Amino acid sequence: MYDDLDTASGRLSGVSDSDTRSFASSMSSQTNSIDDYSFSSQSRLSDCTDDVEFEMRRLKQELKQTMDMYSSACKEAMTAKQRAMELQRWKAEEQKRSEDSQTVDASAIQFMEMEQDRIRAEALEKIAVLEAQKRMTQVERRKPSESFGHGPAMYRRYTIEEIEEATNMFSDSLKIG
Repeated sequence: MYDDLDTASGRLSGVSDSDTRSFASSMSSQTNSIDDYSFSSQSRLSDCTDDVEFEMRRLKQELKQTMDMYSSACKEAMTAKQRAMELQRWKAEEQKRSEDSQTVDASAIQFMEMEQDRIRAEALEKIAVLEAQKRMTQVERRKPSESFGHGPAMYRRYTIEEIEEATNMFSDSLKIG
C-alpha cells in the first residue's frame, strides 16, 4: 500500500511536487477560511451578545418604567381611597349633625308646644280663679243686702217683750256670771 512512498522525502513517489504544493495551498486556504469563519463567527457572536445585552438593558428600563407607573397608580389609588373614606366619614358626620339638628328642632317644637299648652292652662286657671272671685264677690255683696231685710236673715230678731218673757224679767236666778 505504501510502496510508492519515498522514504527520504517522506512523500508519495507517484505524486508530483506541484500536486503537493496545490494540496498545501488548498490546505492553507482551508485553514484561512476556517480562521475567517472563526473570526466572523466570533464577530457575529459578539454582535449577538451586544444585541442581547442591549435588548436586556432596554427591557430592564422598560420594566423599571412600568413598575414606576404601577407604583404611581397604586399611590394614586390609595390617595383616592383615603379621600373617598374621608368624604364618606364627612357625609356620615353631616348626616348625624342633620339628624341631631332635626331631633333638636323637633324637641324645641315639642317643648314650645308644651310651653304653649302650659301657658294656656295657666291662663284658663287664672280666668277660672278670677271668675270664682267675681262670683264670691257678688255673693258677698248680696249677703249684707239680704241681712238688712231684703232677703232671708242670718239671725233672728227678737222684740224686747220676747226677751223679758224669756228671761223672767231679767231675774237674778237666771243670770250667768
